[in-house]
Amino acid sequence: VSGANLGVFAAEKDGFEIQLRGAEINETDLNSGRPLALELQWHVSVAGAENLTVFVHGVDRDGQLIVQNDGDLLVGLLPFSKIAQGQGVHEIRYFPADPAVVAFHIGLYDRFSGERVPFTSTINGEVSNKIVIPLPN
Repeated sequence: VSGANLGVFAAEKDGFEIQLRGAEINETDLNSGRPLALELQWHVSVAGAENLTVFVHGVDRDGQLIVQNDGDLLVGLLPFSKIAQGQGVHEIRYFPADPAVVAFHIGLYDRFSGERVPFTSTINGEVSNKIVIPLPN
């Protein structure tokens, strides 16, 4: 899924707003042995996300965690607190290919409390603590 704003992570009490503008899986042959590459397009609409970091979980059909790649942007080098308002970041997260993975759950959480940030989909208006990106068949 890419080319459109997928939704907004925002917490009113903290005043920040971070958009996930794209998520694209570049390798979908889970039996190839090559890692999966998940490209993410982030945009900071309103700065102020001091303690936030990203979670990306590869899950099976039952929603059970199979693989994960959590942490700050750009392999842990860029926290949201260092991104200026109006700036975007393109990053790629890699995962071992595992045929059990059917989707990725992507979200933000407070690195100290573990509390997840609400996500509002611009596609269907639903509010959740993550966005689900299914792998193509």
